[in-house]
Amino acid sequence: MLTQFWLLTTASSVSKMGNAFLRLAVPLAILHVTGSPSAAILSVALENLPHLAGPVLGTLIDRFPRRTVFAASELSQAVLVVLLAGALEAERLGLVYVLLVGLGLGSVISNITSEFSLVPSLAPADAVGKAYSRYMFCVDSARFAGPMLGGLLIAVSSTRIALYADAATFVLTALVVLRLRVGRDSTPKTESFVQAFASGWCAFTRLPGIPRLTVSLGLYNLGAGSIATVLVAVGSDRWDWTPSFTGGVVSAGAIAGALGAAVGGRWERRSWSARILLWMAASCVCALPLLTGSSWLSVIGFVGMSFSAGAMNVATMAYRHHVIPDEFVGRVNTVVRSLIMGSIPASALILSRTATSESHLLMFLPAFLAILLALAVWRHPRLAPAVPHPPQDAPVADEAARS
Repeated sequence: MLTQFWLLTTASSVSKMGNAFLRLAVPLAILHVTGSPSAAILSVALENLPHLAGPVLGTLIDRFPRRTVFAASELSQAVLVVLLAGALEAERLGLVYVLLVGLGLGSVISNITSEFSLVPSLAPADAVGKAYSRYMFCVDSARFAGPMLGGLLIAVSSTRIALYADAATFVLTALVVLRLRVGRDSTPKTESFVQAFASGWCAFTRLPGIPRLTVSLGLYNLGAGSIATVLVAVGSDRWDWTPSFTGGVVSAGAIAGALGAAVGGRWERRSWSARILLWMAASCVCALPLLTGSSWLSVIGFVGMSFSAGAMNVATMAYRHHVIPDEFVGRVNTVVRSLIMGSIPASALILSRTATSESHLLMFLPAFLAILLALAVWRHPRLAPAVPHPPQDAPVADEAARS
């Protein structure tokens, strides 16, 4: 079973590295064609827009074998990325935006299926937290290499080649997952689609702490959700960053996120709620340098926010795994993710307006205020749920760091 876990983790890491090419190449290509930072940032909004359809997608995920769903989603994204490369070369911006929406749909399905079904099914029941820490450490480490390699690949070849490389990673991941022997996969359900959809929403509202976590993380993403892309646009347009330097900045954020995931399981005597509060507060502090308008201070703040987000992700994912029953994994997690990730398009739209402001303070002020509000919601004593303490697999960080 451990070999199966590492096969999935390795394949997912390669796929995430390829995705980094996409998230770097597309905004830069749109910026080159249009000369508009707002048009480049809009690409992020559209790619994340399908998260709003999460509850419907989650109901579908719970009705079919999840390994098959994941593989089909990865192969579909490979085809869409190839089409996206052609649309960018032809400068058909409308088609680019449509394809990004399709890629967003595939991303929602793949992420929910792998993170909340395949990963726990390949881990021992008493070591799911350790598995999440290892998985996120490897995936975020791949994101470190992705933007740097993507920036170099774009510089020495073309955006088209970078996107073809991304498509190849999707195919590789699908082939690997189809060979896995998943112990606890879902089977088709007999209840109607409408009944399954309704029961998923009902479970979401009744599970302890899940609604508050969703609201808090939704506000957090309203502020931090599009920071990386905004930095790419602002850095290229206002600070004269080269593609290689831009890729290095995004890579630095990714490796900081990986290190954050590696230490996210420390302080095992603290509740999951306390850990989430700690890292959300740290992210709020790290957002302050972005308000200065300084290129280098903004990079430092971005790296600090990435570290905090990596640590916070481990805590939130482990908590959700322990609270959400297996039969509702797809439905509840897609409801949570649709509301959390659904705020990223709004984040991109807001910051695309303020990023062009002459005021350095105003450029990232909405991001800081949204994170501060998220912290206040999570900290509010009347809203505090009975969040469980970590089980026996709590000390996950050191194990992940040695992997």
